[in-house]
Amino acid sequence: MGNANGYNLHAMFGRFRIARLGVAWLVVAGAASAATPTFQHDVLPLMEQKCIGCHGEQAMAGLDLRTLDAVVKGSSGGEVITPGDPEQSLLWEKIASDAMPMGMDPLTDGEKELIREWITNGLFPSRDLDAEAASAEARVREQAKSYWSFQTPTKHPAPAVAHLEQVRTPIDAFILEKLEAVGTSLSPEASRVKLIRRAYLDLTGLPPTPEEVEAFVNDESPRAYGDLPSRNKATKA
Repeated sequence: MGNANGYNLHAMFGRFRIARLGVAWLVVAGAASAATPTFQHDVLPLMEQKCIGCHGEQAMAGLDLRTLDAVVKGSSGGEVITPGDPEQSLLWEKIASDAMPMGMDPLTDGEKELIREWITNGLFPSRDLDAEAASAEARVREQAKSYWSFQTPTKHPAPAVAHLEQVRTPIDAFILEKLEAVGTSLSPEASRVKLIRRAYLDLTGLPPTPEEVEAFVNDESPRAYGDLPSRNKATKA
């Protein structure tokens, strides 16, 4: 029994030592990551506050500071960042001399140190993409541009269909065209009793009352079906 207790105590202290090591590793890793600024979490918020007015959408001097890729790309005069060497980075030169941000209060010493530390130790995408990779990237971008959701909406005339009597809206014509192409057509029109039941089940999860069914069936207004949601809302209010 004593040996078992001693074994359990030894195992408990072993697990305690492992837990301490794990906590220590997390503390060191957290401190290391906190010591190295990232563009997304540290630099970009500062850029948005101080620099995007000139180097955002209008990209003064061809310099866009809204994304890391754009920063690495540089300005119309060339690169503005030399990763690992702030002294050779035009961006740092402008910030350190208070030439940037133009027309605003200069960055504080802490903000400048953040930029300097980021240029010195931050992670930057490689600028050495080979021609094949660059070509593949360009192809993907062209494919993205041709995707339907990026196209400007254009109005197409409703197609001609055989059963024109089934068409009430232009959308009906487009649907019917596809159906007729495979030898079928629209289903027969639902009765008004079925229509109100479908509407109420969709809106409330409950069927309409007999009185509501009768009122809808006898409503000859062309807007009767379209008015069902507002009528239902008014009834339940």
